[in-house]
Amino acid sequence: MSLTAIVWLLLFVLFTGLAFRRPVWGVVLYMLTFFAAPAFWWWGKTGMLAGPRWTLLASLLLLVVVILHFGKEQLPPCRASRLVTLIVLAFVLNATFVHYLLAPSLAISNWAYTLLLKFVLLFFVMRSAIKNRSDFGIVLVAILLGCSYVGYEATINSRGAMAAGRLEGMGVPGAKDANYLASLCVTTLPLVGSLFFIGRIKTKIMSVICMPFIVNLILLCNSRSSFLSLIVAAPTFVIFSTGRMKRLAIYALCLGGLCFFMLLGDSTIITRFKTTFASAEDRDGSASGRIEYWKAGIRIIKDYPLGNGGDAFQKIFGPRYLGIDSEKSVHNGYINDACEWGLQGLALKLMMIGIPFFTLCRKMWANTDSDKFQFCGVALIASCTALSINTVFGEFLSSEWTYWWVALACAFLKIEGSTDLTRFEEGEEEIRVRATDFESVPTL
Repeated sequence: MSLTAIVWLLLFVLFTGLAFRRPVWGVVLYMLTFFAAPAFWWWGKTGMLAGPRWTLLASLLLLVVVILHFGKEQLPPCRASRLVTLIVLAFVLNATFVHYLLAPSLAISNWAYTLLLKFVLLFFVMRSAIKNRSDFGIVLVAILLGCSYVGYEATINSRGAMAAGRLEGMGVPGAKDANYLASLCVTTLPLVGSLFFIGRIKTKIMSVICMPFIVNLILLCNSRSSFLSLIVAAPTFVIFSTGRMKRLAIYALCLGGLCFFMLLGDSTIITRFKTTFASAEDRDGSASGRIEYWKAGIRIIKDYPLGNGGDAFQKIFGPRYLGIDSEKSVHNGYINDACEWGLQGLALKLMMIGIPFFTLCRKMWANTDSDKFQFCGVALIASCTALSINTVFGEFLSSEWTYWWVALACAFLKIEGSTDLTRFEEGEEEIRVRATDFESVPTL
């Protein structure tokens, strides 16, 4: 067993023990098994780490610790969070109805349906595990370290291979190709980037070290839709920032732009991105084909508005409507969700995301507090904007990180909506902290 595998196993044991004392460490444990899933890396593909389904085991442990701590030091859910709970349950009921009664093939639909149930459960336990600002910061640090580890492997250890100017052959569960990996990074980038502005000095140093790896990973993936989504999301930092936060937002845009400029050294990246805005005559084959897939998806929705179950477009109706033999993705998350779970399912998914998003927009727009932690709310808005734009060009609406975002947004609104003092336990000492004092809470 390699040294890396030994360190990973020790971290798994450590986070498991910590999770039984404080549930948020169960989220950290899950992120460890997601970003550093042994089966995806050279140090874990063989040997004792290769057998177990570590991500499933971590999610079950997270569920256990959340149940054990249920009701303890728990802030009451805000109105938006309660509405999201009802909508998520309705979304699951609708998916169950479509899967068992409308899907042409239960065997084909089962994988996507099972993943949906897993992600919904992950949403509930992740939201419940985040009880205060310290917990929120710990989760962001875990995502930062996870994304930067993948970037480190691609940048320093040259994992994966460049194919047609894009990084392929490496990834994480649910993001095994360049488009999905880029979507994961651009969705989480605004959130982890906010740590530089709200964290203590150790967190700032960590951000400075880790962020270039994430940015470089996005550039290596060379996804046009991801670049476009970042361009659209960037102004939201300034638009929804007020007072002191607006200055932080300007700093964030300048630093982010400088980091991209310094790392942008491959001319093929710029050339590929320019084709996003090309005319119909100059558009490359992938872009032209994508439009044909969208048209086929819309025709399927017209014929089957109630949905056809998981993977309906890619494995059943897409090839039929396109007149081809091979499986093809529709490359649009909104169309894909409507094809799978019906227009009603798409509406419920958009409400699940839209309610916390617009609640955050309203809260940040009217915000007069100079508290730095409020910058996380702006980062959540930028993150959702990037995800929404990126979803136009890929099936990322059903991705795992979509449910992460909803959980983080609901947790943020829950924490910021409470005026009560929050209690949390560190070691044997119980500390009382005001809910607006982020920097006084010990962080990683």
